[in-house]
Amino acid sequence: MHATCTDHTPSDPQRARPEFTAALILTGGRSRRMGSEKYRLRIGGETVLQRIIRITSPVASAITLIASAEQDFAAETLPHGIEILRDSQPGRGPLPAVVDGMQYLIARNPQMESCYVLACDMPLVTTELLQLISNSLRRDDDAVVPFDGNQLQPLCGLYRTFTCQTAGQLLARDCWKMTDFCDAIHTRRLMPEQMISVSPDLQCLMNMNTPEDYERILQQL
Repeated sequence: MHATCTDHTPSDPQRARPEFTAALILTGGRSRRMGSEKYRLRIGGETVLQRIIRITSPVASAITLIASAEQDFAAETLPHGIEILRDSQPGRGPLPAVVDGMQYLIARNPQMESCYVLACDMPLVTTELLQLISNSLRRDDDAVVPFDGNQLQPLCGLYRTFTCQTAGQLLARDCWKMTDFCDAIHTRRLMPEQMISVSPDLQCLMNMNTPEDYERILQQL
């Protein structure tokens, strides 16, 4: 994707407006420790990918999957309108995929102000959490990202789309970490005490990287 990221400030940047908010769902990753594709694992009668799409749909006007070239979604029953973009730099982590996705969103609709960035290794995320993240975005914020008490969770955050310019500059300097990206922009941390109302034990931020993690996730349902 070669669209240009321009520093276009939204006309009313106080809050993320749903009609101008999209979602990027990252389905790639090598899943070495899991031993199988995370997005295909089943949770409560649906796949992880189907679950995340369902949870995200109420708060995003468009949903794009960022996938590796070899991933095949033919077996997935996906809602109409879900778009698939192939990762241009597979194996280099999520930041290049985020840049690809933001550029794609801007190219499709220059008015798309913000986007959720979500990964399939956090399947217990809820619509209520995403709405809280959106409501927490303020005029001077470039992003809102949950902080679980130990670390940021940048693959469960909301970002202004114009920040892809900064992300691209980081990649040009050989900086590939999402946390570096969050440090380079004005990121508001959503603290644990702010998330109590939607997830008292923060289970919505549980990460899933191994079969044991998957079993723990299933036990939460």
